[in-house]
Amino acid sequence: MAVALALLGAFVLVEASQLKMTSLGGGPGPGVFPVALGVMLLGIGARLAPAALRERTEFGHLRRVAVLIGALAAYAALLDRLGFVITTSATIVFLLVAFNPRRRPWLAALGLAGSVGSYALFSSFLKVQLPPDPWFLWP
Repeated sequence: MAVALALLGAFVLVEASQLKMTSLGGGPGPGVFPVALGVMLLGIGARLAPAALRERTEFGHLRRVAVLIGALAAYAALLDRLGFVITTSATIVFLLVAFNPRRRPWLAALGLAGSVGSYALFSSFLKVQLPPDPWFLWP
C-alpha cells in the first residue's frame, strides 16, 4: 500500500504540475490543490514504506472483503432495476447485519431508516436528482 500511495502521489504530482499555479487575479490556480495532494500522497507513501518492509503482511479477512465486493457489485447491478430506496436499504441492512453479530434487528432498522431518511433529505428537501424509483414508493 505504501508503494501504491507513493506511485499515485508521483503520478498526481507530475500530472498536476502541468496545470497553472496562479489564476488571472494572482490567486491560486487550478494546479495548487492537486500538487499539494500529490506531495502529501507521496510523503505518506514514503513514510509508510520502511514500516511496510519490516512487517509481514497477513490477509486474515478475505472472506469479509469478498462479501463486501459482492454486495457492492449487486448494489450496482440492481440500482436501476429496483430503485435507490429499495437497493440502498437492502444493501445497508445486509452489510450491517452481516458484519455485526450483536443487535441485528436494531441495526436492520437503523439501516432502513438511514437509507429512507437520506433519500427523503436529498430528494425532497435538497432537490438533488437521485436515481428514479421504479416502484413509485417515494413521491
